[in-house]
Amino acid sequence: MRRRKIDKMILYPILFLNLIGFVMIFSASNILAYENYGDSYYFIKRHGLWMFCGFLSMFFFFTLDIDKLRKISFVLVCLMWIFLVLVFLPGFGRTVGGATRWIGVGAFTFQPAEFSKLVLIFHLANILSQKIRVVNESKIIFLHFILVVGTTVSLILFQPDLGTVLLILIVAGILLYLAEIKCYYVIAYTFCTFFLCSLMVFLVPWRFKRIIAFMDPFSDPLGMGYQLIQSLLAIARGGITGLGIGDSKQKLFYLPEPHTDFVFSVLGEELGLIGCFLVLILFFLLLLRGFKIAYKCESNFESLLVFGTTLLISIQGLLNMSVATGLVPTTGIPLPMISLGGSSLLVTHSSIGILMNISAKNAPNSDYEFFGKSKRVQRFRNSKKTRIENLRGQN
Repeated sequence: MRRRKIDKMILYPILFLNLIGFVMIFSASNILAYENYGDSYYFIKRHGLWMFCGFLSMFFFFTLDIDKLRKISFVLVCLMWIFLVLVFLPGFGRTVGGATRWIGVGAFTFQPAEFSKLVLIFHLANILSQKIRVVNESKIIFLHFILVVGTTVSLILFQPDLGTVLLILIVAGILLYLAEIKCYYVIAYTFCTFFLCSLMVFLVPWRFKRIIAFMDPFSDPLGMGYQLIQSLLAIARGGITGLGIGDSKQKLFYLPEPHTDFVFSVLGEELGLIGCFLVLILFFLLLLRGFKIAYKCESNFESLLVFGTTLLISIQGLLNMSVATGLVPTTGIPLPMISLGGSSLLVTHSSIGILMNISAKNAPNSDYEFFGKSKRVQRFRNSKKTRIENLRGQN
């Protein structure tokens, strides 16, 4: 078996983002954890455990044979649908804050909608890559695409989780375009997506009020506009250099969910504009590296899979930061690797493992390996072996 070589241009941004997330979650949650659970380390211990599981998951997908998993992609989709249905069954689903999104087994809970994003992208990359092999069958592929995406977002919408639905629809639409399906199919999908999103907003009163509050949060400062106002105050207080780690004031029961949905606001207050730009640069580097890997892939399936996983992480991060800065309405999407959330952290690291896997497969001459030594050590060994052989030849 060939040694797997790690892509340092993916590894380093991931390590930095995880480090920033670990520090910011502890800073944003320690007082809240002590108030609610009597233990300042309650949330950070959970996050540390999930981070460890995330790196194990990343290692697993890094060493996995993607082609074997590809053969059962539809089976995984069906299994995903089963878990999304189990959320609504008594004894399995758990409701938090009016939303039923979790499956609980004892003290262990996970969010099936988070895992559905990665499973769906994997299957969409599989079916869309078949366009090259199937002549004049774009219609069948598009119908399969609509069936899978429509069923998944419908199940998630009833939880309700509009943020995840929007993320899935955006990434799926970009994959449809990249797969070079006929133009009118892409236009039809875009129109249906826009119509569905408008329907989901205008037919639900509290969502419509959230849009109004987004446009003018100070019209309802103690209601729908409260979250955005507190978030903007936190970022404004941070200035250029920030107040310092641990010195945020808005996290002291002013800013709702400071360790999950609005952790970027706390980061902006404590690390300032410099810290915000650092996070943006790290996500941008990851995006560029993912696109470069996708363009180098020999397989159309691998290229679409890399595009999908890269966009999943990047767009999710962009949406979260846009919510915190008031560029888009509140969606409830966590910031990858920085927000607290076990299921999200596990899925993000699994996606990174897939990126590293495909990068190693398509770039066998990279400088670093997951097992073994670097090329510098290998060159030293080869030169030593050559010198020994020359000495033996002289004798």
